[in-house]
Amino acid sequence: MTPRRLHSLLLSAFLAGNLLFGAAAVPSPAAAAEEYIACASAEQDTVSAQVYDGSSDPLPQTDLEAVRKCLQNTYLYDVPDEILQLDSIQEMIAAVQERFHDPYTRYVTAEEYEAFLDVINREYGGIGTVLDGAPGGVSITSVTPGSPAEEAGLLAGDLITAADGVLLAGMPVSEAAALLKGVPGTVVDLTVLRDGHPLHVGVTRAVIDLPQVTGELLDGHIGYIRIATMGNETTEQFLAAADQLAAEEADSYILDLRGNGGGYILPAFEIADFLLPPGSRLIGLGSKLDTLYLDSSTGPLWDPGKPVLLLVDRNTASAAEILTASLQDNHAVYTLGENTYGKGVGQSNVPLPEGGMLFLTDTEFIRASSGQGYNHTGLQPDLNLAALPADDWLRIAAMLLHPEAGMKDGDLRLRLGDQVIELSGESLRQEQNTGAFRHLLQKAEPGSVELRSGDAWIVAGDEAVEKLWPLYYPGFKDMGAMDQVPQGKTFHVVFSQNMNPDTVTSERVRLVEKETGHEVPVTVDWSRTDELHIVPAEPLKAGTAYWLAVQPPMQSAAGTPLKSGAVLEVTTVD
Repeated sequence: MTPRRLHSLLLSAFLAGNLLFGAAAVPSPAAAAEEYIACASAEQDTVSAQVYDGSSDPLPQTDLEAVRKCLQNTYLYDVPDEILQLDSIQEMIAAVQERFHDPYTRYVTAEEYEAFLDVINREYGGIGTVLDGAPGGVSITSVTPGSPAEEAGLLAGDLITAADGVLLAGMPVSEAAALLKGVPGTVVDLTVLRDGHPLHVGVTRAVIDLPQVTGELLDGHIGYIRIATMGNETTEQFLAAADQLAAEEADSYILDLRGNGGGYILPAFEIADFLLPPGSRLIGLGSKLDTLYLDSSTGPLWDPGKPVLLLVDRNTASAAEILTASLQDNHAVYTLGENTYGKGVGQSNVPLPEGGMLFLTDTEFIRASSGQGYNHTGLQPDLNLAALPADDWLRIAAMLLHPEAGMKDGDLRLRLGDQVIELSGESLRQEQNTGAFRHLLQKAEPGSVELRSGDAWIVAGDEAVEKLWPLYYPGFKDMGAMDQVPQGKTFHVVFSQNMNPDTVTSERVRLVEKETGHEVPVTVDWSRTDELHIVPAEPLKAGTAYWLAVQPPMQSAAGTPLKSGAVLEVTTVD
């Protein structure tokens, strides 16, 4: 799909104002003078900043003069004379940062700006590994396919103890990672421990181009799209992922903005534009003189009937917050996670005459729903999961998107804070959801756990929550418990009547590890028509609790259906 562009008014608001957080390469000093944004004129239009042509005032010849004029005429707030008269850029910027609590207005060199662009676009000279802290150095948790690290034979699990002779023990991961980066084509010599044996590996650095957007189909029906940054290819990669997931017949979507610190502003508006109906109010751009509200013109990309969940966290910031606010204010998503970072101001990138770059705060982002900004306060999710492990959030989102959640007998609901969560019984019994569900139970409001029965919700009760299995198998008969069970045990189930063996197959029997949700495969056979033998296909773990469940539908030999199943609690010998 070819990306469709926003309405020309919307584009002029961003592009003419250069509000792209680093959209252009750093020009030469001469080019900087020619392209200098109109910080010298307080009469500029709030939508389309004019290029300063030097017709009235002399063109600023130094970075100091240019920064002073920008702070005086274009900065979001009124800067007092005592700051404007300071003798250096560093003093002025530091004073502005302190007075207005604005860490984002800053001056950088051309080299620093290029490094900033590399971060946004996720391109750098490196070896292609993901690292984690470990005793004695840093551990490789994954190796990027096709990367220099893979070509050099590095493996996940390797421990890097030194880089170019510098010992990494006790070093923060960020500092160790910086030692592995460098100019493409240069070699970094690594000392690696693998299975306790030292290796010396030379790895030639290369440009590592990490994807800005990735997508995959979860649980066979959920389109999961992770947007890692707002970079120069984010929109195109987002549309490609959306197209692929649509082809795979996704019936719902999860957008993941966790850890997305922003970048270019344009992809945020483009993606919002694709997801919302034409005419939806996105967000306001407030300047020193006025506020311009921007509306969508293109979407929607997906069927509005398909539910969309949005994951955010404390590191969701800047352009990622613009996308979040635009979708929230138009009720297009249900948001999960925690309060976002709260970077509710935007900066123009102003090229300076001597080759530097000024990041100048000149815009405040205003929510369409309230007319209020969110700088320093952030955006609140609909469902706050801050009390739960972050690794659970995606699984919770997936459970919420089960197509029949809350609609069938055996489904469950609970209250987390002031939000009611409905989950399907089927999703609870999936192994990958076990940890997330247990953590939800721990944080649920006391007495709020309920099970669906017909058209009613029935309070589960403290005993059911404590035993757990009645939440997974509601209405099943309690067959008691067996302790000190051998790991190779064959289980014998005796029915009160003769059964139809064709209706009680291995698919009707579940042997589940209580703690992890892992299902042990079993085989079954009948010694008599009222006695079932259940044989685990793998040894049980020592000192471990299991649930053995025999589930309906089943029939007696006379054809009478058995309406409920039974559960036996099993604990193996230590």
